Amino acid sequence: MPEPADWRVDAPPPVVDDLDALARAAFEAAERRLERRRDFAPFAVVVAGDGRQGLLAGDAEPAPGPEPVPQVLLERLVASVREDRERYRAVGFVALVFTRTGDAVRVELEHRDGAPALVLLRPCRPSRLRRRVWTGPAAETPGTRAFWERS
Repeated sequence: MPEPADWRVDAPPPVVDDLDALARAAFEAAERRLERRRDFAPFAVVVAGDGRQGLLAGDAEPAPGPEPVPQVLLERLVASVREDRERYRAVGFVALVFTRTGDAVRVELEHRDGAPALVLLRPCRPSRLRRRVWTGPAAETPGTRAFWERS
């Protein structure tokens, strides 16, 4: 498996552009959610076959009973996107996670047309006084392909 930075050399430029755009969209949407509520349910960012970007949330209608834990919501979202994967050329799943150094936004990216799957982890900390979120630089590591075979 190539080192995280090496994939950019081998991947076709449109794939690099799609993944960069998805990462930006994922982190921007996560930051907006954190500024409003200091928390968020997992969501997905996608690039459709025609190049349009979109955001997908979990269940639109909450089920009766206790609210599902984020991991359950993420699993449902992954299953839903997997069913429709032929509609997309790239996907990213976004979740708020806790690391040993604090909260972080985790983004898992995959593209059908090449490049390895990637996991991006960006530390974040909501300001106590204002509706602002501090974010640090994102760390990039190889992920596991779950939707498309490596081309």
